[in-house]
Amino acid sequence: MADIKRIMFNKFTGIIAVVVIATLVFTVFGPAACSTPVISDFDMKQDAQGVFQNFKDDWYWLIPEGVSFEPRHMIETRSPNDHEPAYFGKLKIKVIRDHGTAAAFVTYYKETPHIGRIQFVSVNKNSRGKKYGQKLTTYAVNDLFKIGCTEVRLTTRVNNLWAQRIYDRLGFIQFKRYGGFVDYMIKKS
Repeated sequence: MADIKRIMFNKFTGIIAVVVIATLVFTVFGPAACSTPVISDFDMKQDAQGVFQNFKDDWYWLIPEGVSFEPRHMIETRSPNDHEPAYFGKLKIKVIRDHGTAAAFVTYYKETPHIGRIQFVSVNKNSRGKKYGQKLTTYAVNDLFKIGCTEVRLTTRVNNLWAQRIYDRLGFIQFKRYGGFVDYMIKKS
């Protein structure tokens, strides 16, 4: 009888410990720590401010020197640039929201019938460490594969080691280095 009471006490103590730990995690880190981030379509009213703030904060990491680029044009025309009208309306923009604001975003499109391009992956500095960049990159790759791409490419700065770790972890391979940048690709298996 004493063994049964001890076993029941240990099970009860274990359950209490799990509840206490879960409560602490939820209290300290909030609901995001206990939920999977939702990847949503970009909404101009809800997400533009967050996306524009990411561009402002991380311009160096997102845009090469000397390149003329206007984020508002990209968002309004859903195109990767302003000089190739064939891409107008083709750019997909996905976001992860944190407290109702776009905390991270990815933009991507079909560059050719079989090659997809991830143009931007950006995570607000207050939302880093939550694997939002990895989740958005994975989402974009899978979506591009679903719509017929057999290869997905992206470019990052040679000194952007955080991003390179993510791409390496996801199975991208480096295929070209030039002028401070590195090109990555992943092929559909």
